Amino acid sequence: MRKKYLSALLFGALLFASAGTFTSCKDYDDDINGLREDVTSLQSAVTTLQNAVENGKYVSAVSNNGNTITFTYTDGTTTEITLEDEVGSVVTVNADGVLCIDGEPTDIKAAADPTPGEEHKDQIIIENNMWSVLQEDGTYKSTGIPVSGVTVSGSEADGYTFTIYASDGTPQTVKLPSAVSSITEMTLGTKTIQSKETYNYSDDYLTDGTEGSAVSVQPRGVLISHQDFNFNPSDDVKTDGITSASKWLGNKKLPNNGDFIYASPTQIDLRMDPVDVPAENINFYLTNTLNKDVEPVVFTASPSQTDGSAMTGSEINGRAATTGNGLWALSMANQVVAKDDNEDVWDAIKKSEGNTKEAAVVYALNANHGFRSKYQLTVQRINPEELTGFYIEGIPTEEGQENKTFNFKVEEAYVEYNGQDSPLKSDYLLGDQTGSDQNISFKTNVEYTVNAVQASALYDMYLTADDSDREVYGLSFNQDKHTFTIGKNPDVSSIPAEFDLIIYSVANNGEVKKTVVTIVLNSEITTPAEYGLHEHDVNIEDYNNNYFGIDLATMKTALGDNLNQWMQNVDINKDAITFQWSTKADKDFKAMPDGITAMVVEKLSKKDSKDHAAVTDRNKANYIQVDIDNSKINSDDAGLELDKTYYIKATFKATKENGGNVLNSIVVPVEFHAPALSELFSKKDAYLDKTNDVINAYFYQTNKGNNETAPTAVTLARYFNDFVSNAQVTFTNDKVGETGETGETLFELQWTNGTNTVKSSAEDAIVYFGKDNSVEDSDEEVYTTLDFDADKAGINDKNQGANGYNEVVTIKATKGYFNTDEAAIAGWNYAENSDKEYTFKIRLMSPIYEGTVTPVSGSTINISANDWSKGARITDAMIKGEDYNGNDYNVVPDKVVTESGSYVIAWDNEQIDKVTPGRDKENLIKRIELAPATYDSEAKKQYNGAFVVYGENITNTTEVQMPVTVKDVWGYELQEEVSVTIQANK
Repeated sequence: MRKKYLSALLFGALLFASAGTFTSCKDYDDDINGLREDVTSLQSAVTTLQNAVENGKYVSAVSNNGNTITFTYTDGTTTEITLEDEVGSVVTVNADGVLCIDGEPTDIKAAADPTPGEEHKDQIIIENNMWSVLQEDGTYKSTGIPVSGVTVSGSEADGYTFTIYASDGTPQTVKLPSAVSSITEMTLGTKTIQSKETYNYSDDYLTDGTEGSAVSVQPRGVLISHQDFNFNPSDDVKTDGITSASKWLGNKKLPNNGDFIYASPTQIDLRMDPVDVPAENINFYLTNTLNKDVEPVVFTASPSQTDGSAMTGSEINGRAATTGNGLWALSMANQVVAKDDNEDVWDAIKKSEGNTKEAAVVYALNANHGFRSKYQLTVQRINPEELTGFYIEGIPTEEGQENKTFNFKVEEAYVEYNGQDSPLKSDYLLGDQTGSDQNISFKTNVEYTVNAVQASALYDMYLTADDSDREVYGLSFNQDKHTFTIGKNPDVSSIPAEFDLIIYSVANNGEVKKTVVTIVLNSEITTPAEYGLHEHDVNIEDYNNNYFGIDLATMKTALGDNLNQWMQNVDINKDAITFQWSTKADKDFKAMPDGITAMVVEKLSKKDSKDHAAVTDRNKANYIQVDIDNSKINSDDAGLELDKTYYIKATFKATKENGGNVLNSIVVPVEFHAPALSELFSKKDAYLDKTNDVINAYFYQTNKGNNETAPTAVTLARYFNDFVSNAQVTFTNDKVGETGETGETLFELQWTNGTNTVKSSAEDAIVYFGKDNSVEDSDEEVYTTLDFDADKAGINDKNQGANGYNEVVTIKATKGYFNTDEAAIAGWNYAENSDKEYTFKIRLMSPIYEGTVTPVSGSTINISANDWSKGARITDAMIKGEDYNGNDYNVVPDKVVTESGSYVIAWDNEQIDKVTPGRDKENLIKRIELAPATYDSEAKKQYNGAFVVYGENITNTTEVQMPVTVKDVWGYELQEEVSVTIQANK
């Protein structure tokens, strides 16, 4: 196979032409310097060509007209290079391989196909400043034509080279690969596709060598038929004036009677590399190992997948895909063979067919005779197909539907409907009559193709309509593509509108027939209404206020002159209007999700209002009210997200009397917003250490019950004004989390739900934030507490704070969705992870342990040495305690309690378990006794107790430090030294 230029990779583009060309100056003896007068413009042309190639443009033709070389691209644009004062010549290789200058043959012949081993050689090269042409033996023969000035050389197989030669002979070159020269691989599908289901694929296909005898098809078999043409118009066709082949209205010239038309129902699936090769510009031939083609077979390529879902493995062989993925479907255009040549052509196909798999000649797919696939195709003759019907593919009226197909037979465009023969209409629900649904209505400004069911049996087609219909509906036809387009729908008072489409067809056998079908126009009004983004906050506690409106005035304004049509025909009843939902603006619409409903209303209103009802009067259709029920959002696993754009589509239909078809639709983009989880929590300032943004959680439960100490657990919700009770909570281990700095468990969360509890230390435990049960008279049964690990208890063996006490622990609350109804198990999903999380810091402390014990006034407690020896009383007027917040409490007994008729030691502060004063380090204090609080019933007065201090007789006034231990009900012992001064009396 001919190799492509290596420089094809340099610019990454493909170019096309039908034959090899190169151009040089007309006067071959001119000095090169004579062509340098406009070198700047030529170099600019080089830059233009380079840019075109780099930008992905493909050359479809190279031509010379006088002194101008024209490069034509596939998009219709051109690049012209003008040779000032000189006229170029065009050198081509004709069909016989002969070199021609300006169309005149020379005696030089180029090699059509190189000998084995010589495929790498270019067809035209420069030798000794002369053009030389590759010969069959692999050598080059000089043309005698000197290279000078500007040249364009190459061929379809090899690509093209544009060169400017400087005065010193230095060339500046742009290499332009053609489509074929850029191909690196062509892979055939595992089997060819046939239009008839009656063909069976078999490696051992059968044939007895007679025409059309194939009863099974080899996996890569190409079926070919031929049929003699004899012009034979039907009576209806003759009546319309088509009485001879010369009067045929279509664009194709009809064959002579007796000529044969060769056709194939076979589709060849092809994968081509590189994937961006534009195969639709390439002719594909079937070539055998002797470099002979099957005449007159020519295949062309087209992509058949233009949108939709990606293909599965089973679909790859059956369909080709969009340009750019390298998958193509190849089909054969019908070819005419003259009567006198038919026998030889058909006999050649017969000989290549063979009667067994082993005897069949194999063929390669040959791209413009420049690149071949593997030799994997075989040829089989078949009887020609008979043209029996047509079809037109409609456009889905609803997203998710497959295209419906309007099928009808040749000439028989009538159907028995409601007991009588009726013209076949495109929107009939035929059902029982034909076993198919033909409910298709046609839209304006859409190009529709009339397809033959047996495509290989159709030679040509001509589409038309009555002159009045052409004018009224703005009909246009493309006779080459067999398409029609409806330019307008003029009927604004009643619908549906319709016209008769007239189809004249010529089959390969020469039969010319007329088929008439009624095309019913789609009633949909195509004028779009542009709605801006509507944003709605769903954080609305009152269910009845959670709604928003879409103003239909925007739609009515956009309808313009079509508003009258809409008003006269719309079915405004609730069941006639379809509301749909999608994440895309133009497709994939489906039913509205749970929790979101819509209806057309006269005015927007609360859901519990008497005005909350769908209108039945089209004149009162002012708004679409969209109601939101947060409690149902995502209950159907719809996956709805906050801050994401969705599209609500409202589709209006005509009344049943007016056809019931779609009138129009509007699409409104909407976004739903709600606070992030962190915005739903707010801490109470009273508990917050604002310096570090840490919650100081002091123990507050004082009831010991049957335990030695009171509980240290605190309810999380106690410290928040706002919170989300069903958010999950865990430790973040920022500093002393679930396992602490030492790897030991220091804390535990416990969720209580009625009588059930879940601890965070349990495997796969889920703990929720809970509610606040810590307030007086609270009956909350769902709450969560933070506590120390049960084994560590936040204390050491000396009753001092440890093992997490007063350590900051970070707790993370998470919830993947928002819902005003916390009982709902789903809601609006948060789109961003950051919106799903909230963290806060908290530490556990004792209010007593974090306090002090001090003299009431001054820095010391003064007692007399005279009292000292017989017992000096230290009263509440002399000593006090302060908790963490500076609140005073009595450290001396201050609660009157009697047991067995005697007063006992007790404290009124429920947080105090006991207070123990001690001896000083110098042992001047002999002992200290606690005096209980008493009550004088006659005076009705309580007398608080005291510390009664006994000491040694001293000579001088002395200050000592009296240790005082305050033990709280949680087991923590506050140890303070209080200054006591003993005043000596001299």
